[in-house]
Amino acid sequence: MFSSYPSPREIGKEALEALRNAPKETSREHLARLIRIGLIDTEGRVTRLFGGEAEPEIEKADAYLAGEINGKK
Repeated sequence: MFSSYPSPREIGKEALEALRNAPKETSREHLARLIRIGLIDTEGRVTRLFGGEAEPEIEKADAYLAGEINGKK
């Protein structure tokens, strides 16, 4: 019988392939992206948008990426 749903192994294989083909970014670029989408603030705390207590700092993502904001104090 044919299943129309992919197996966990197939999903994992597809996810690994997608990660390998994704553009490479530095850790600072990755954190700036997470700040830009509002997941974390510049100190790495989860924002209220995702169930945390920190305020989103979306407008500060570029400053963080440029090194003007160092993150955790």
